[in-house]
Amino acid sequence: MYGFIQKHKKIAVLIIAIASLSFLFWMFSAADIRDIAGGSKACIATVNGECVTLREFRIEALRSPVPIQTREDRIRLAETLVVRELLYQKAKRIGLYTSDREVAEVIKEDPAFKENGNFSVRKYKELLASLNILPEEYEAYLRKILTVNKLIDLIGNGVYITSEEKELYKRLNYTKIDGEAYIIDRSQVRAVFSPSEEEIRKFYEENKEMFVEEESRSIKLWETKDKEKAVSIYEEVKMGREPEGFHLIREDEIEKLPEKIRKRLERKDYTYDLRKIGDTYYIVKVIREEGKRIKPLEEVREKIIEELIAEREEELMEQRAKEIKNKLLKGIKVGTPSLKLRDTPVNQIRLLFGVDTIDLIHIFDSSTGVIGPLKTLDGYLILKVNNKQFKEPPQTDLEKLEGELFVIKRSALLDFLIKSMQKKADIEFNMEFLR
Repeated sequence: MYGFIQKHKKIAVLIIAIASLSFLFWMFSAADIRDIAGGSKACIATVNGECVTLREFRIEALRSPVPIQTREDRIRLAETLVVRELLYQKAKRIGLYTSDREVAEVIKEDPAFKENGNFSVRKYKELLASLNILPEEYEAYLRKILTVNKLIDLIGNGVYITSEEKELYKRLNYTKIDGEAYIIDRSQVRAVFSPSEEEIRKFYEENKEMFVEEESRSIKLWETKDKEKAVSIYEEVKMGREPEGFHLIREDEIEKLPEKIRKRLERKDYTYDLRKIGDTYYIVKVIREEGKRIKPLEEVREKIIEELIAEREEELMEQRAKEIKNKLLKGIKVGTPSLKLRDTPVNQIRLLFGVDTIDLIHIFDSSTGVIGPLKTLDGYLILKVNNKQFKEPPQTDLEKLEGELFVIKRSALLDFLIKSMQKKADIEFNMEFLR
């Protein structure tokens, strides 16, 4: 549920948040900001042909609550800005619009543009100029965020919380239990296990679709700064020859190539090319082997062994969890250490162990006091409930819970919309910048 928002929750706020320019001056010097915000209008991504600019990326990087330092950080931020662009395009398609007056109201309320408590046109223009940002660029930036906010508000208006959902969420948060939690993970069942040749071959025969290779190709690359040499190599490649000095590029090395070459390699009809990028000439030759191919057993043997070991460990964990449950039901002592639970809200168990909310409902209807096996992120969980107590919360807490539940459902609906748009959208990332 709401996977994108959960995955990017530390920076997803950038989708809809508006930052005062005074924040940038507080964090950085004017020279720093000119360097970061100014200059390039290159795209860090395109969304259905619309550019997400490098300038937008750099400004948002300043506002991020976590430092944007690694390649993974840059990719996450770029993905967030792509989502904002998708939402903006969706908002425009359904007729949502932010007027000049609405943009002006936000600008007038920004303390960075005030003098003696009043908005100053002079200060507004001077500050933007010092950041190398044109007023129309800043206003377009605000318009996008305000319009996306309207879409999110519209989605929120469509969220309805049933009485059953309220009751369940209330019980999850205000039912507390005493007891023990028995955690079963791979470290408890890991054993020396060597799949037999028969098991390996059987898995291979029954799962050949896992090992289908649609098409194989080899990529050869020549690089030189000498124009005459580049032309000479290219002429030989055109004639079907392969002059010395090429590099054989593996599939996992393609992302390291310049973007223009990577885009060419995406074309099915691409065979050879000569391109100048910067001061370097690149000659590329692609040799394709058409048709589907099932990788031979020896090529995938190690992967099959890993799969069989993982399957075996999963079986052993579930078997161990069932053994513990049966012993607890019979009152037999269990050798596995347990985690003591005291006045623990049921919802906290979900957060601690990654148990699905639906599975936790068994706590409320179990007559034995032993619940499980419950699937967790890393294995299984058995709960022995010695005592459970529900206390009706005060009205103020109920209103807070209803607000939390509203946010959860709105986030789930928003995430569904995002995933749906991502599947249909034409999205291209500038991996040369993001690498």
